[in-house]
Amino acid sequence: MKKIYLKYLFMTFGLLVIIQGEAQVDVIRGNTIADHLLIKQRESVMNGPDIDGTPYANDSFITGNVYTMKGIFKGVEMRQNLVDDWIEFREKGVIYILDPGPNIIKVEMDSLVLHTEPIYKEGKLAMGYFRILDDGKVKLLMQKSIEFKEKPPVKAYTSTNIPAKFVTAADKYFFRVDKLDVKPITNIKKMIDLFPDHHKELTSYIKRKKVSIQEDDLLKFWMYYNKL
Repeated sequence: MKKIYLKYLFMTFGLLVIIQGEAQVDVIRGNTIADHLLIKQRESVMNGPDIDGTPYANDSFITGNVYTMKGIFKGVEMRQNLVDDWIEFREKGVIYILDPGPNIIKVEMDSLVLHTEPIYKEGKLAMGYFRILDDGKVKLLMQKSIEFKEKPPVKAYTSTNIPAKFVTAADKYFFRVDKLDVKPITNIKKMIDLFPDHHKELTSYIKRKKVSIQEDDLLKFWMYYNKL
């Protein structure tokens, strides 16, 4: 066990950690995922009794597996936070954040499998958790979505008090060509322009089939593309 004395911000395994004063470090001998990849969850201003709904895909923690560059961690209690795009994990009564960093390969929770993929967020290249709908030469990806709605101001002469709330939003779809970053699907024609080949056939297909940004249409479109 090695003692270190730091008072700086530094990055460890893709996560921001603050250490002040004397700390005991032994990342080699750690046996749990918390020893390698996680930080304690910070309190969120969105957590509270005056907020309707939930930011989680499922409020309950589900036992699953985390595949990392450090190895596979099994029997981890987890839930997915769809608002912040991270996995929360519980160990010995403490909740930690598992960011979709480059050291995370995928997370399994029952039938749900989430893979990490690179995507630009607010102008910066980051990582996100995605469901893979098609893993062909061009990937088709999806994210479930929940949005946070702020509490509206109370209007004069009214007693209405509408709380802040989490609301389910439409599913989001993405694609990834080769090793490039993930792109959101917002326009089918513009998406085809970024495909590596078969532009003429694909353009004809979307006109004939009137392809929309819906899961069934996209899955059929990818099936057609993979056969070309």
